[in-house]
Amino acid sequence: MSASAEELLLRYRDRFEGFPDPLFLAFEESLRTLDKNLSQDELISWVESGMSIMQTSLRSWEAAAEYFRVSQRMLKTLPFSRFLEWASLSSSLSDASPSIAAAYIRNAPWVVSKLTLPQMEQWAQQGLQMYRGTWKSSSLASKFFDST
Repeated sequence: MSASAEELLLRYRDRFEGFPDPLFLAFEESLRTLDKNLSQDELISWVESGMSIMQTSLRSWEAAAEYFRVSQRMLKTLPFSRFLEWASLSSSLSDASPSIAAAYIRNAPWVVSKLTLPQMEQWAQQGLQMYRGTWKSSSLASKFFDST
């Protein structure tokens, strides 16, 4: 890992305190991989996008962990500017429901090669429309993303 990536790891480590260990491990593993392909500015934007998802609610760490896990696969398909748009959409979903966002993010790498980014936004909205603020509707929306 480059010195700049090591510095990022140290700079952001304390923001993971209080969250389960798998979140930081997903971040660290993805940072090590992306360090080879992204500029320093892009890495910082990538980290900040993940932090945005992570800090939307108590349970949003699950969505953030999925974000860190799938980032490399998403960046193989999307240019970085489009990736950031997708990350912003993922953060918005996490605001509404972290479990729905986690399902959306987890399944995005398989969908992104088949849909344009505007179509992915529509896909996200279709799943979100199923959500009515209950655990049952959250489960239904998550299954929608898992089965797409």
